[in-house]
Amino acid sequence: MPSQDASSGPRGLVYTVEELPESVQMMGYRTLNCKLAETLPAYGAQYFAEGDVETWIVPCTAADANVPYFMAVHIPFNPSLDEWKEFETPPDFNQPNHALVNNLFYDPDTGQVTGTTYYSANLDCGAFERHEVMAESGDYELVEYLEKSSCDGVFGAPEGWPLSWTIDEMGG
Repeated sequence: MPSQDASSGPRGLVYTVEELPESVQMMGYRTLNCKLAETLPAYGAQYFAEGDVETWIVPCTAADANVPYFMAVHIPFNPSLDEWKEFETPPDFNQPNHALVNNLFYDPDTGQVTGTTYYSANLDCGAFERHEVMAESGDYELVEYLEKSSCDGVFGAPEGWPLSWTIDEMGG
């Protein structure tokens, strides 16, 4: 288990629906059609508390290789402010933002979110997305998209797959 920074708040993992804040449960059930009663015992949901804000990383549906997760921000003293986060798709894909990210990993120290979608059960190809939080808005911006389309039996970390798109292409 990684060491905790002394300045960060509580972090943990829960395995039952009852341990999720009700507003986060409702996001999963009503909005995203998640199967929380199946996924929480299998994968667990992570939470990271910082001051009056909790960030939840919640598995939505079960899968062998591509488990979709959603990220929710929960304000315990005022759940009406709770929201799920959306993530960008590369501009040339012409697809809307998405709330579900396969194999989502959240780094609470940097606020960065990554996700990996495998194209084969062998985990030797797929797409890797990296998002960074924008300080002013708290929204997430896609900064990098890597893709290895050839399922060739050659394994390597998704972070090492060929670059398909980067925010630097936006020219801004």
